[in-house]
Amino acid sequence: MATDEMVETDGDARVPRPDEPLVDAPEYLISFLQRLNRDQMETALRASGLKLTGWRILSCLDERGPMSLLDLAELSVIERTVTSRLVDRLIADGLVSKQAFSHDKRISIVAITGKGRDLLRASNLGVRNLRAQLFRDFSDDEYRQLCRLLQRLKANAQSLRR
Repeated sequence: MATDEMVETDGDARVPRPDEPLVDAPEYLISFLQRLNRDQMETALRASGLKLTGWRILSCLDERGPMSLLDLAELSVIERTVTSRLVDRLIADGLVSKQAFSHDKRISIVAITGKGRDLLRASNLGVRNLRAQLFRDFSDDEYRQLCRLLQRLKANAQSLRR
């Protein structure tokens, strides 16, 4: 999209013109990429037996440590009720554990188990291969810039929820 196809609002904020084709709009491209990425991740994880949502939960717990179901749902970007059902399934498979919080029995703390960590490590090879293919034409600087821009977009989107 060329700069002359953009309109300026509120000083330096730039937005696409309203008559711009849908398929060129950033929110469309993000949705399209998300659908493709979800399908590709499911394929990459299939050999390990994990679904994308289970992989995200295990990854969050592995990276951040034990946390409440509410925090896990927020971090893993999965609806709270769905997260609760997924955690129950992962418990049945021996991949996570859940305990009542010592100060408030209504709050459950979820943690990854050794078996969950082993499965996560085994599944990450497929994820690394997918990411290598997805970003193969990006320089290190372009990759870092893309991540910075997406973080800014995420912050802007979160500020609209408040």
